[in-house]
Amino acid sequence: MDWCTIESDPGVFTELINNIGVQDVKVEEIYDLNGDISDIEPIYGLIFLFRWSNKIEKRETLQIYDQDLFFANQVIQNACATQAIISVLLNTPDINIGADLQNYKEFAFALTPKDRGLYLGNVDKVRIAHNSFGRADQIVFSGGKKAKEGDDVFHFISYIPFKNNVYELDGLQDGPVLLGEITNEVSWLQIAREAIMKRVSIYQEKGVCKKQNTPEEQLKFEKYQVIIVFKNQEENIRRKHNYVPLIIELLKTAQRKGQLDQLVYNSKLKQQQQPQKQLQNIN
Repeated sequence: MDWCTIESDPGVFTELINNIGVQDVKVEEIYDLNGDISDIEPIYGLIFLFRWSNKIEKRETLQIYDQDLFFANQVIQNACATQAIISVLLNTPDINIGADLQNYKEFAFALTPKDRGLYLGNVDKVRIAHNSFGRADQIVFSGGKKAKEGDDVFHFISYIPFKNNVYELDGLQDGPVLLGEITNEVSWLQIAREAIMKRVSIYQEKGVCKKQNTPEEQLKFEKYQVIIVFKNQEENIRRKHNYVPLIIELLKTAQRKGQLDQLVYNSKLKQQQQPQKQLQNIN
């Protein structure tokens, strides 16, 4: 079964998590990794989002690692964001992940990382929840083409604390990456921040990440915390609705009344006057 592309939006991810059967977990976004985020503890993981490129290097990964650490390769097209979220959920004992994810985890532990990624496609509740956030006007092609250089495609990498160590979980790599040990002097967030900013610097040099000049323009990150969120449900209903026919009718009406040219002019003028918007990313 195909998996559609979904919007890279914290409201979407939060409701996706709830729909899978996981409760009391919220997804938020931050734009400045150097800022104080201690007021939203506990944070279960960070997810680094960046533009995909075939310039991205192979990382030095662990071949032998803690048997309780869950790592799966990404083999399902368009499931990158959902798999990154699941990597955080399955490696956090404090989270009640629900029956479906628990059954998947218990069965998949006996499989290779590649087979774990493949078997995720058989978890109907996860796939259905994921695909429920496809836009109504979106067309999904069976056996869609693979991404190539220049395509507007984004990749997600998880950073988690696990048994006094910090790991980077990237489904496109051969295994987890050990980033460092958590001590009384160094928190897991400090280790993860340093690793992310190092990768940002490398990708900027290679032209993968655009260098940003202000905190508002910095790359989008996501973090997890224990808060139940209900406010995003109405927004997600609007997001999944197809507004294209309504927009076309409005444009036709404006054209009949001779107002379309002026509306277009006013819109362009307003756009020019607005400050540069925050960087937006689409999964």
